[in-house]
Formats: sequence, C-alpha cells, structure tokens
Amino acid sequence: MRMPDEENDKLNLNIIEPLTPTDPLVTNYDGYNNSYCYKIKHKVFVHIGVKIDTENPVNAFILPEGYRPSSVIAAVGVGSSITNISALQAYPEGTIYIHSNYTYASIDFEFNIFNKKESEEKL
Repeated sequence: MRMPDEENDKLNLNIIEPLTPTDPLVTNYDGYNNSYCYKIKHKVFVHIGVKIDTENPVNAFILPEGYRPSSVIAAVGVGSSITNISALQAYPEGTIYIHSNYTYASIDFEFNIFNKKESEEKL
C-alpha cells in the first residue's frame, strides 16, 4: 500500500487559472475560496465561489480556451447555506450561467475534454 506523500499529493498552485466574473453583479467570494479552474491531462476541474447581487440567472464567467466542455454541463451546489441550492450551466463556447435565489453560490464540477478531430474520425 502506498503511503501518502503529503508534499506531492498537494495541488500545484501553478496550474490554477483564476476566473474573473464578467458581470458586475457577480464578485468572487473569499469565504467560498473564490473561483478558479485547473486542468490535469484531459480532465478540467472548476470551482465557483461567488457573491451574487441578483436573483435572476446571470452570465457569470467565460472559461478560458482549452478549459471548455464539448457539450452543455449542468451542476448544482449550495447557496448562502447548505439548505439553499444554486445551479449553473457551462456551454461549449465557455460561458457559465449561474442561478441562485440566494446571495452566494459555491459549485464544483469537472468534465473531460476531448480531441474533436480524433472523435470525429472515429464516427
């Protein structure tokens, strides 16, 4: 059995891409560890930690090139407390829409990215 190597099992902070909100009604919230994404090989991990000043769906972020899903992704997380739900949809062009009836949202999701050329050749 492999014993954990605490130093090597930590995430390398150099691979984290901070996400900047695209709407003035959305701000990163330090209490939910702000918003960022990172990629390890073909897997993208996204963490959203925001304060939202509207109860309407909002265009909150655009994922950087190379960090975008090949189809629409939906995810849910908490709002201002564990009993309040927030949801998002991430689109292939990189746009992330968030809907929360509460002031805050914390949502984590992950997905695989595919080489479109190789995928099309297999069809």
